[in-house]
This record gives sequence, structure tokens and C-alpha cells, in this order.
Amino acid sequence: MQGDPPAGALRIPKRIVSEARLERDLEDYYGISYLAPFDARHLPMANDTFKLIVTTNTLEHIPGNTLHEIFTECHRVLSPQGYMSHSIDYSDHYANADPSIDHFNYLRFDDEQWRKFNPDIHFQNRFRAPFYNDLFQKCGFEIIEYIPHMGQRELLRKATLSECFSHLSFEELLELGGNYLLRKSARIGPATVS
Repeated sequence: MQGDPPAGALRIPKRIVSEARLERDLEDYYGISYLAPFDARHLPMANDTFKLIVTTNTLEHIPGNTLHEIFTECHRVLSPQGYMSHSIDYSDHYANADPSIDHFNYLRFDDEQWRKFNPDIHFQNRFRAPFYNDLFQKCGFEIIEYIPHMGQRELLRKATLSECFSHLSFEELLELGGNYLLRKSARIGPATVS
């Protein structure tokens, strides 16, 4: 059960947006500019514009080089006092609809095999925490907090793993997701992401 919201926060919004006027209602009622679809690699906002950038179960659907471009742009538009929060799902999303497979299923395929099962319309990059940790640091962010979501050890022990994941530890593979809290750091690392 949720506790009481902080002072000023509402559980039920004062106004409900209508589907027919979604963009206008969000702007008029809540000051939200709805800009989807949009290319987050090229934002029309000025430097240091935002105090908060949030994604939820989005980053796992974006290729690595594109992620690097997005976070380079996020670094530009995030205020020095701002924060980023990202919830990332590392699991095989097909397991959500197919009870015959588990959330580690896609780790058995090498990159070439996985391309056959990984259409653009439901792309999954299969990156784990070490990739994101490195990406965030290379793009100039400091990890303030990381909370992993662990899978079942027995399932991973039974899983057949492709050689392309051999550089990761059992614990790194066991993570099925994670929540990040980031802020700008003083230093930006090299800009190479595979």
C-alpha cells in the first residue's frame, strides 16, 4: 500500500487529458510539451536546460552507438545541478509473452543468431550493467546510485550461454534490470561505444 503523497502532490490529477487533445491538454494543464516521436540525439533545447531526465524501460531498445549520441546530448542539456534517472530492463522481453522461455533465454544466441530474432519493431540490445556503467561514465555522468534487479540463480545456472557473453560474470548476467541515478561529473571519458 502506498503512503500519503508529499504536501502538494496529488494521487488523482485535477484535470484529465483527453486523447483528442493530448498535446494541448498536457501543455495547458501540466506545462508538459509532448514531443513524440522525436530524435533525442538532436534536441532543440539550450545547454543546461533540464533539472531532471527520466527514462523507464526504454534504453534496452536502443543500439549502443545511438545510446552514446543520446547521452552526449543529455549531458549538454542537463543542468549541472540536475539528475538523470533510468530504469532499464535487461531481460529477454519475449519471456513476458512466451511461458516456455525464461528471461535469460536470449543469452544463448550469438550476435548473428540474435539478429534473426530481433526485429527493428521490438529491438533488444541485450546490454548488461557493465555496458551502461561504462557508457554513462564515458558520456560524463557520475553514478550516484545503482539498484540491480536480480533473476533466479537456478534459471541462469541451467541456461546455455553464448560465447559472446563469456566476458561477463555470473552476477552480471544474473541482473535482469537496474535503476540508475546519475548526475554530471567533472570529467568526460573517451567516446568509444560498441
